Amino acid sequence: MEIKFDLDLDFYDEDGTSINESIKSTIINGIIDRIYKSVKSNYIDEINKTIKTRVEGLVEKTFDGFLEQEVKITDKYGDTIEIGNVKAIIKNRFDKWLGERVDSQGRTGSYDSKYERIIFIVEQQLQKHSHKFVQEAVTAVADKLEKTLSEDLRTMIGQKISDKIGLNKLLPKMIKE
Repeated sequence: MEIKFDLDLDFYDEDGTSINESIKSTIINGIIDRIYKSVKSNYIDEINKTIKTRVEGLVEKTFDGFLEQEVKITDKYGDTIEIGNVKAIIKNRFDKWLGERVDSQGRTGSYDSKYERIIFIVEQQLQKHSHKFVQEAVTAVADKLEKTLSEDLRTMIGQKISDKIGLNKLLPKMIKE
């Protein structure tokens, strides 16, 4: 009795795909990965720079367009208060804010408001920086004066002591011997 086995595997993998297709897909994926890494390493900086430049240009154009846009500002009743482009309105409001009267603490709405805000800000900064400058100058002068006085006092005291003990008369005798 003779039994014949015919087994035709047709190169199939466990999940039902052919081994040839598996090898082909592995090779293709490897090639794609290499190409991607090459492009990424060579061109990613250029691509990012180009994107950044274009985005900045678009943002600037959009912002400039917004600033130049005409607007109408109304009060709570709908009456028009101000008409103009955004840039001019911001400038006017900032100028008004800098020109507001403030008191010695920088607060508005006080009966003691005698400074314009811009003058108050400048004076505050001047006081802050001038106080620091004066402190540094006084410290430097005091240190220099102390050093100079110390040296002069040592010299004068040394001279007086040498005169009292007659060191001036003894030195020439000691040098000759």
